[in-house]
Parts: sequence; C-alpha cells; structure tokens
Amino acid sequence: ATAVRTPDGRRGAVDAARALPAVLRERRPVPPEVEAARRALARY
Repeated sequence: ATAVRTPDGRRGAVDAARALPAVLRERRPVPPEVEAARRALARY
C-alpha cells in the first residue's frame, strides 16, 4: 500500500495493480490507494 505514495508513483501504481487480482480473489474491500492506482493505470 505504501508503494503508491513513493516518489516514483507510476511504479507504485504498477505494483498495486499487480496486487489487485489477489485482492479481488480474497473479496476484501479494495484499499483506496489500489483503486486510485487502477484508475491511474487506465489512463495510460
């Protein structure tokens, strides 16, 4: 989660996006930073 807040935000977003399938499999609420990263990646 903290990776999203690093200076290299894009890499943090990629790390969060890679974790997203596991989060969805666990059916847990998606952390706000992961949702924000997913939205950011959708723009690239």
